[in-house]
Parts: sequence; structure tokens; C-alpha cells
Amino acid sequence: MKISPHRPGAVGTAAATLGLCAAIEALGFAYAPPGARTLLCSAVAGTAAAGLVLFVAHRRARRSGPRPSFDVMAAGACGDARHHDHFPMDALRPLLLGADPPSLNSCYTAWTLALHGHDAPSVIGLLGLRADAAWLLAERAAKCRSRTPATRPHRAPRAYRIR
Repeated sequence: MKISPHRPGAVGTAAATLGLCAAIEALGFAYAPPGARTLLCSAVAGTAAAGLVLFVAHRRARRSGPRPSFDVMAAGACGDARHHDHFPMDALRPLLLGADPPSLNSCYTAWTLALHGHDAPSVIGLLGLRADAAWLLAERAAKCRSRTPATRPHRAPRAYRIR
């Protein structure tokens, strides 16, 4: 038998919980005095039923929630070199070389967010970036967005795409 390195999901956790409840109920029924058996078995059965109700509610909420849409621009934003073509490194260099510099990774992330329409206060809130760097990146990204067309490239459906 091979042990999986993955953590059990909701189904595995629910099965283990129900098994544990059944074992506790069997032990309680075997070793408890006759007057306490009813109370003990009722408590364990109620706990198992409540766990089952919570599990079903969780599964329904997960299934009925909004499904994330696949956005071509957002999916390739981080690793796409075209997004970093107009990165304002020259304007950002004094901030990176000064005291308490922001990290270059957070600046690239802020640049990508700003290209997708986030303003400076939201970038500051999301990444904790310095205000001067966030405002600089947001202003440059707004200029960059206004120069590029807002149309998305036509892509063939996934089943018909030739690789």
C-alpha cells in the first residue's frame, strides 16, 4: 500500500470523522452502564448527523458558487514578457536604490495589477507597497493602457486549437 503525500480532502475527513464516531459509539455502548448508554449513543449520533449536515452544506455552497472565468490576459499576466516591456525601471530606480526600498517582485506585481486596472490605493492595500512607488506605477500603467487597444485577441476554442 502506498501512502499518499496529499492531505485528505473533505470527503476523507468526513469519512474519518464518521468512522471515529462509530468507534466511540461502539465502545460507549459496550462499556457504559445501562442508564448512560442511551445518552452517550444519542450524543455521538447527533454529532455525526451535525457533521453530515455541515459537510453537505459545504459541498452545496462550493458547487453552487460562481465559477471563475478564464481570462486570457489575467492568466498570462505574470509570466508574459509583453507586460514588462514598458515597465518604468528608470523612474523606479531611485526608489529601489534609496533607503527602505520596495522589493522588485512587489513592484512587478503592482505593475501587473495596475495594467489590469487597479489604482494606487488598491495596490497599496493589496501589496503593502510604498505610496510613491504605487502611484508612479499606477500613473505609468494608466498611460500604457490608454495607448494599447482594449480588444482581446481572438482565440480558437480549446478543443480546436492546434498546438
